[in-house]
Amino acid sequence: MTVAATVLTGFILWNVGFLFQWGSHLVPARGPISWSEMIHNQFFVVPRQISADLKLYLIRRKDLMQQIEQRDIEQEKRLQEE
Repeated sequence: MTVAATVLTGFILWNVGFLFQWGSHLVPARGPISWSEMIHNQFFVVPRQISADLKLYLIRRKDLMQQIEQRDIEQEKRLQEE
């Protein structure tokens, strides 16, 4: 694999991880995010959680969607309090 292909693959994986964080509300869906938290999540939280969430998505999708919606409601309340 060439250096360019390796770098491109790295960028793709980084963006997939960031999209996962945003979609699962590991980072706020609205407003500013903490970049240090996002980077920490990218290396330590996303690798563990993405496989568990994928399993939930395939087996118990409704439960996963309810968890994500609940996180969204909690983040919205925090934003309104600020």
